[in-house]
Amino acid sequence: MSQANSSREFLGHPEGLGFLFGSEMWERFSFYGMRAPIVLCMVNHLLSPDRVGVVLGLGELKRALEFFSGPLAAQQVASLIYGLYTSLVYLTAILDMGRN
Repeated sequence: MSQANSSREFLGHPEGLGFLFGSEMWERFSFYGMRAPIVLCMVNHLLSPDRVGVVLGLGELKRALEFFSGPLAAQQVASLIYGLYTSLVYLTAILDMGRN
């Protein structure tokens, strides 16, 4: 192994791998760190009774969720919306693999 090549590696790995690891780590940290604040924001602001009729499609979504599970409080609706979003994030990647 040449001296120039060994200076560009860290513990046998390419130097860009550390940058890639750091980027992915902070992306995951921010994704999982925002779960509680986004649900809290939905409960306190988005799902307040005066905004349900103003936000396009929110009333229909709430009625659809309540059709399957019965009457729901604002926190339950917010958690279901976030859960649907998270599941669709991962499901779309699986569906996209089927196209190739």
